[in-house]
Amino acid sequence: MDPEKNALLKAYDDAGITTCFMDPHQGGFIEGPKNLVLSLVCLELAWVDAGAATGSLAGNLALSPIHERGTPEQRTTT
Repeated sequence: MDPEKNALLKAYDDAGITTCFMDPHQGGFIEGPKNLVLSLVCLELAWVDAGAATGSLAGNLALSPIHERGTPEQRTTT
């Protein structure tokens, strides 16, 4: 990964984009359903990079079953 892409990931981390899926006790900042915030993040990322938006959405969708029905250990690991 080149330095510019690494800088984007740092900016995403600083803005809270990479933690919006998590619950507050895991480092996130929203308790409860997160469909609206995930949709808004995807929309904003799509303005800049469709691949980043797709990756963000796919990652969040892939983790949803673990987040909703996983064991406490699985939820902590994701």
